Amino acid sequence: MTFTLSDAHVNVPLAGIETEKPYHIKEIEGSPPIPLSFLQNCVPNSIQYVRLCYPRVYGQPFPVEEFLNTPALQITKKWRLHLKDCPDFGVAIAKKWIEWDVDCKSQLEFYYDDYKKVVPSFLKRFGTVKIVQQTETMVRFETPNSKKHMILQWTCGFILAMVSADLEEKDFKKYIFSP
Repeated sequence: MTFTLSDAHVNVPLAGIETEKPYHIKEIEGSPPIPLSFLQNCVPNSIQYVRLCYPRVYGQPFPVEEFLNTPALQITKKWRLHLKDCPDFGVAIAKKWIEWDVDCKSQLEFYYDDYKKVVPSFLKRFGTVKIVQQTETMVRFETPNSKKHMILQWTCGFILAMVSADLEEKDFKKYIFSP
């Protein structure tokens, strides 16, 4: 796990780190296992950027709800998540990102075997949403921030991303994957 501690960039495994003071970490990047107890010991509202890859090899799905409710993540604006699968089709993450008004280009990548079920299942679980554009493998909808939309789109897996409201569909991939 890589993380930024104050102004120093440090590469250390998170397991076994102990301190009496809360951690003031700005960025978390890497692959789990992430001890959620470690994140619970971070200063509330301190993490500004999260980049995580969570393959299913750990034997259980990523603990989305517990992760999103971590106090240190409540103002995180930049996200790059890659999950092997996402049991709720990304709905919990989408709702939190909309609530937090995350930065454009924040994205979640996940896989699901039956791609034709994802968009309708996502919309059913999400609830009321103002759809701007929809196909069998993509949905784009408004957020409370009129300058932003959210998309869920099949490419070689699913990408859930916050995008600029004026972005044209032909530019989705280029925009989302640019630095």
